[in-house]
Amino acid sequence: MGGVSQGSGWSVNTTNGIVTFTTAPATSVVVSAGCAFDTSVRFGAEIDEVFDLSIDSFESGGLDNIPIIEINEDGTEIQDEFFFGGATDHGILSASISISINQGRVHTFQANAAGWKINLPVTTNIPTGGPHFYLVNQGSALVEVRTSTGTTVGTIAAGIIGVIVLSINSSGSKIWLLA
Repeated sequence: MGGVSQGSGWSVNTTNGIVTFTTAPATSVVVSAGCAFDTSVRFGAEIDEVFDLSIDSFESGGLDNIPIIEINEDGTEIQDEFFFGGATDHGILSASISISINQGRVHTFQANAAGWKINLPVTTNIPTGGPHFYLVNQGSALVEVRTSTGTTVGTIAAGIIGVIVLSINSSGSKIWLLA
């Protein structure tokens, strides 16, 4: 507080991120905080080929950039070039549809009759997080959103935009969520 590190006198609720002070700081005191993230990574293949280190003088040296690649919990790489753009207009639904990452992030459709379903892709090679999809129901009826195995994720009412994210449940499995 006020530019001085405080090792005590506060606590953090790790579920919601709320910081609580034992004694509240004065109104004019600037409060700042830092944090660390635990992300699974591995070194890039280049590190095995060339690891350039120079010792220029006593207590002085240099090291080239070390490539670090983020990995999923199953060990697969998270692609730097993951495609997050684009859109597909599915028009008036006359059948249930399946969507994919390659069709873009925004999917518009008109569900004018009950019973249509939007099937989400298999989660295997899709990184967690998101949003991965924005589902825009421009019709007059509910549409059900399901996983590739047929499990219902939720429903999107007429005139509503559903936001789809990919999370990990308590068993460590990837799951689609509708926000």
